[in-house]
Order: sequence, then C-alpha cells, then structure tokens
Amino acid sequence: MSLFSRYKYISILFLSLSLFFSIAAGSAYDVEGEDEPYNALVRIEINDRTDYQALVAAGVQVYAQLYTSRGDPYLLASLTLQELENLRGQGFEVRVLDVNSGGALYYLLYGLPEILNRAGLYVPLLEIENRQAVARLTPSQVKQLSREDLMLKPLVLHPLVVPLEETTLSIETGVTPDPLIGEIVGRVEENRLFYLDGSLSGEWLVTIQGEPYKIKTRYTYAKTPLKKATRYAYEHFQSLDLPTGYDFYTISGVNRRNVIAEQAGSSQPGKIILVVAHLDSISEKPYELAPGGDDNASGSAAVLAIAEILKDYRFDYTLRYVLFTGEEQGYIGSQDYASEVRKAGEDIQAVLNLDMLGYNTVGTAPKIELHTRPNNQGDLAIANLFADTIPAYNVDLVPKVMQDGKSFSDHSSFWEQGYHAIMAIEDWNDHTPYYHKSTDQLEKLNFTYYTEFVKAAIATAAHLGGIQKGELSGVFHDADTGDPIAGAYILATAENGRCWGTNAEADGVYHLTLTPGSYTLFAAAPYFFHQTLIEVEISDGENTSQDFSLQPNPDPLPTYLPLIHIEHP
Repeated sequence: MSLFSRYKYISILFLSLSLFFSIAAGSAYDVEGEDEPYNALVRIEINDRTDYQALVAAGVQVYAQLYTSRGDPYLLASLTLQELENLRGQGFEVRVLDVNSGGALYYLLYGLPEILNRAGLYVPLLEIENRQAVARLTPSQVKQLSREDLMLKPLVLHPLVVPLEETTLSIETGVTPDPLIGEIVGRVEENRLFYLDGSLSGEWLVTIQGEPYKIKTRYTYAKTPLKKATRYAYEHFQSLDLPTGYDFYTISGVNRRNVIAEQAGSSQPGKIILVVAHLDSISEKPYELAPGGDDNASGSAAVLAIAEILKDYRFDYTLRYVLFTGEEQGYIGSQDYASEVRKAGEDIQAVLNLDMLGYNTVGTAPKIELHTRPNNQGDLAIANLFADTIPAYNVDLVPKVMQDGKSFSDHSSFWEQGYHAIMAIEDWNDHTPYYHKSTDQLEKLNFTYYTEFVKAAIATAAHLGGIQKGELSGVFHDADTGDPIAGAYILATAENGRCWGTNAEADGVYHLTLTPGSYTLFAAAPYFFHQTLIEVEISDGENTSQDFSLQPNPDPLPTYLPLIHIEHP
C-alpha cells in the first residue's frame, strides 16, 4: 500500500471512529455553543428506485450523485446523527466521509490517477472513484490545487429527486450520411466561430441594447458583466427569429438568469433535444478579467453558431438551445432548470452539453472526449451517434467514448433528474493550460480543431432532431425539339431567402434535396428563355416532380443568369 493510500484510509478510519464513539456515548455535537447537532458528509449506496423514494421522503439533501465503475449510483449527502441512525436502521449502506460538515466547502476533483495521488499529498481525499475524488478544501487549498492539472468543482447541497425511469432512445446505429446534414456541416465556418468566441471573451466591443460594450468577464457574481453577457446571447437568438427568453434562478440570495431559445419541431414538437453550454466564466480575478475563451466561450459560441445554421431547417423534434450561468459555482443554473423541466413533465429526449471545445496542441492528434454514465444505454447511444458522425461527414477528429460518469459540467444536472445526456469536451490529457486563468484567451485556441468539433456537434444535433427533407427532381427539355438540355440550371429559393441550386446531367435530369417548405424555382440555360415557378411546396419524405420545357432564345447571345449568391447542397 502506498503512503498516499495509507493516508487516505487512516483519515477515513479516524473520521468513522470519531463518529462511532460519539454515537456510542449518546452525545450531540455542539458548534460554537449551539445546541443543534451538526451534519456528517456521507456516502449512501443506491440499489433501486425505492431507495430514492425513501430518501426523498426522509428529506435528504445531497451534494452530488456519482457512479461506480460498474454504473451503480451513490449519493454524497449531508445527514444528522439521528438521520444516519435511521437510514442504517432501514437497511441503507451509509459510510461516513467527514464527521463534521458544518461550514465545509466540498469539491469534486477530476484528473488522471497520478494527479489525484499528488493532490492527496496536499489535502485529505475523502473518497476516490475512477478519476474523481471528493475533498474538503479551504480557499487557499483551492488556489493551491488549481495549479495542478485538475478540474475542481464546488459541491452544493440541493434536494434529492427520484430520477425518471430508464427509457430506450430510438437512435440509429451507425450513421448513413445525409446530403442535407452534409450541407449543414459544410456551413460551419472558422471565421464565424472566431468572431462569436471573441465577442463573448472580450476581444472587441460588441453592441448590446444598442450600446457598445466589451465583455471582459462572465463571472456569475459580477452583476453587470453577466447581465450584459446574457443579454448579448438573448439578442443573438432573437436576431434568428427564434422564440427567446430568460430562465431565472437564485444563487446565494441573488437573482441570476440562463438564456433559452427554441426551434419548434414540425411533427413531434413535444419531444425535445437540448443543445447546451455554460456561459459563465471564472479566473484568479473573476470580477475584473475572466475571458474564458475556451472555458466556456467555445461551447457557448458553438451553441450560438449551431442555432444560426439549424434555424434554416426543419426537424421532427423541438431543438432547444440553453446557455447556463452558475456552472462554475456548482451547476446552480442548470440544476434549477433541469428541476423545472422535470416538474413540467417535459419530454427531454437527449442533452448535448458542449464544454471546452477549442484547445488542442498543434501537431497532436485531434482527440475529443464524450462522457456518459457507466452502462447507461441512453447516454451511450448519444455518444456513439456523436462519434459516428465524424467519419460519416469526414470530420477530422478522434473521438473517445468514456463511460466514467464524469460529473464536471451541466449535463450532470440532467443525469440527476434521469434524463439522457453527454458531455463533449477536449482531450483532458491535452486540455488548455490556461484553465480558470485570465489568460484563457481567444489567441490560445486551435481554430482548425475547434471548427471540426463544432461540425461533429451540429451533425449530432441534426440527427438527434430528426431532420426533415424532401426531394425535388425533374427533367429539362427543349420545348421545340424535346431534346434534353444538359447543364441547365435550377435555383430554389426558400421563403427566408436561402437558395439551393444544381445543374442538370447530360440527360437533362436534375435532383435537389431540400428542407420542407415553399420555394420559388428559377430555371435557365444558355440560349433559352428562363422560367420561374412560385409557391412550389416541398413536403417531408416526399418527392416533388417538376419538369421544365424551355423555349429557345433566338438571340445568338447566351441568356445570362442574374448575379446572385447561391449555396450548393
């Protein structure tokens, strides 16, 4: 046994014995002269739904729900000595991790095993499971550990809920490339991501409520900057003609807000796909400068860009875009929101959480991580779909599906409610060295890697949403001779002004895959008069046949097509 292991188990043994002798003596703990007994931090093993029901009925408050390597859930909870005795009397397996949790600041630590071992030399680790550990830290210890290669998240007490019963997701196995989704992937632009990330991370002035403003920090407790950042996202979604709103919650007695926009599904709007990221940031001087270019302007900018593109298409399910705040303080914003949608009975089919997408050391493999709960088939189906879009659409990434229950972002708030969710994140073996620092800036990002990451994310969202598409096809003929017109051109313009175009083959046949809707068709060819048809309806899953018989133009000069911007599928 290593020195670290001995230290860990001796610490836990000491805490457990202290609690045992106190219970045996029938004494109550007093805190600064108060008569009320203080609580212990405990680990409660969960076997089935009846355990959740009993704990909810008992009013148990929890810090987190975590998972063993086998996928078995357990809770980190706060119990009085009487509650501890009662639960053990009911047959619950409860293990004490910290005798006195009064005033404690508990953190979840994530890192490679050797990094966790090193952290254990500095502070006692109360529990270790996979790459996650629980520790009771002082503010100075938080600063000390932040210099290690660790991810730290505060644990916040909140009510326990009974998770939804496990459901089966009807997600395709393997991905057959879809031409319309291929078009969507091709619309993801590096320059656009650069602009959106830089706007959120304070690289230049942006316009918010008609006034110039530079977003230097998005720290949850920085009132004006956070208000400006959330307003910027709100106005962005509004500019896309998406129904947009705020979701308010309370943190440490102050009101804060998440930003929500929605694209209603066409055939099954009650089924909802969430595409989410956390908007807030943190650094060593969070009130002044916390650009969070990677953590998590990269994820937030991705959500904004994805909404920009997907709004032009129709889907079976509703796509809902959510930017959370309060993530760095323990997922407060997402916990509140996940609780709200659960109480409302909303049918959340899948949650795609994008957190830190932009850092990859130049010259190394472009690896990404997709985190699920262990042995959760719904989570795994989403992660596998994400991974399968990468070869299907020729995206330059190397995905790794990790069934480790990593809880370090807003997806875990949905896990606790029983929803299927994954976190997509950069390779943690090569994550940004500027994590939670004021130097986490735009210039540190690898935009080639970042752009590829967003391509895979948008393809995943489009497949999850059930993209709708129809076909338009027909033949171009010479009206006089009946001969096919090779190379004739058709331009289909949607009501929102977007255009799709293609040329006819040698036999005059053309084919277009279009999102359902009403189109104006413009057909033309050199030495022929053009033809325009209006209000041609394209329906989901159907082929609309439209032939064109063009009259020859006696003018010896070609008929020039108008100079317009077109987008090919």
